[in-house]
Amino acid sequence: MTFSRPPQILKHLESHRPALASARASLGPFTKLAVAIWVLAVTVPPLLAQSETSATPESKWRLTGVGSCTAAGCHGAGHPDRIPKSEYNIWISQDRHARAYSILYDERSQRMTQLLSRLSNEPTPPAPQNPRCLACHSMTYALPLDPRVDVLSDGVGCEACHGPAEGWLAVHSEHRLSSQEKRQLGMWDTDRLLVRTQICVRCHVGSPNHDVNHDLIAAGHPRLRFEMTSFSGMMPKHWDENQDRARHPNFDAQLWAVGQAATSQAALAQLASRAERGTNWPEFAEWSCAACHHDLRGDETRQSRLAERGGLSGRHIAWDPWNYYAARSFAPEINQAFGLGEASASKIQSGLRHLDDPMQTLNPDRRKVGLAARQTSEDAGAWAAAMERASLDRPSLDQLTQSIVARQAADGVYDWQTAAQLYDALASLHQSRLQLAAENAALRTAADDRITAALTQFYGALSSKDPAHTRDELDSDTIHKKFMELQQLLAPERAAP
Repeated sequence: MTFSRPPQILKHLESHRPALASARASLGPFTKLAVAIWVLAVTVPPLLAQSETSATPESKWRLTGVGSCTAAGCHGAGHPDRIPKSEYNIWISQDRHARAYSILYDERSQRMTQLLSRLSNEPTPPAPQNPRCLACHSMTYALPLDPRVDVLSDGVGCEACHGPAEGWLAVHSEHRLSSQEKRQLGMWDTDRLLVRTQICVRCHVGSPNHDVNHDLIAAGHPRLRFEMTSFSGMMPKHWDENQDRARHPNFDAQLWAVGQAATSQAALAQLASRAERGTNWPEFAEWSCAACHHDLRGDETRQSRLAERGGLSGRHIAWDPWNYYAARSFAPEINQAFGLGEASASKIQSGLRHLDDPMQTLNPDRRKVGLAARQTSEDAGAWAAAMERASLDRPSLDQLTQSIVARQAADGVYDWQTAAQLYDALASLHQSRLQLAAENAALRTAADDRITAALTQFYGALSSKDPAHTRDELDSDTIHKKFMELQQLLAPERAAP
């Protein structure tokens, strides 16, 4: 039995949406495994500094626009199912980034603008002209713009992810550019997993000038829920994923680990910015939605579980855990698997503990939060870079998987967010385990097919719930049962070839 990740849940975490069953009915056959929520913020500005942990430099080069890539001899050969040479065709016909700007004209975007105007008691520019929207829904405000090039209607085009093309457009087709050449010419090295992830998180997690705060969420913008392996799985591939796997033998596991660390890095930098100079403080988007948005009656079980995890109770409120799942729960186990030692894991977990107390109060100290978040963000960035350089073998993958299952089985899973993150972790690690086994038959185990089946059933239990309508509640008995099964299947004596 091979493991093929189920289709992604293309849903927003919001109320008043169609039932999950109808959304699933429209999805195609099983393709790539992930549990993720596709959000509207879909473009990427350059990162602000060049360093080991901030891998795309501020650019002096200008945009040339998508039109510079569309010639038949370049990336527009006209075969949307064939690469290379048809990358533009795949993007324009299948990729939501191509529609990032045009969506600003729809009814929902107009309604959001109206609501934001009421909130501020002053006129708000229409979404297609609003810098706050264009920062992530176009490239106009993201990069230097050649005045001769109109890229607004391009949405999130090629250069949003590959860097402004003025310096490299003429030469990148002559030979494969080295990492050093790319850097010199302003092309971002998306072969690197850290660079790839940092490009995504600038909008899909947020950054100081790309902030989906509580005002925007209340007006109708989906809450940002990013997980790198999920979003990568959803992307229509205009590149050869086999090359990814050739460069990174443990591609799925490594992308998951690097993605988790880089997501924490970006979220903590965003928190620091909000604390240091945010107009609204505390920023409600930092807290768990369900801490405040819940039924007032008939919901004792959910309220009790939320209170146990720091939910709203008098003076305390739950700090949203999504962006810190792996760092908070499994950093030592991850470091052991990657051979990194204990120091970096201890620093990150200590930093998060220092943030726990102020972030679970109704009026967090700005200075304390800003300093702790800034330092912990830097630590998370260094952690991501270290994992990108490291590698995993099959025993390390097995041990990490066993540790995650055992820890989570002991802690329990009571909400959709934790279950979704856990599924992505286990599925990514299992995908890498099977990839190594495909290359070396001696690594196959009798339990592999049963683990695949158990993960598929776990996904089914998870996807049967719509978090928007169940207030993040799950059928915990079913989930716990699947955990127990996985724990048994992944026991060391079972995992031996």
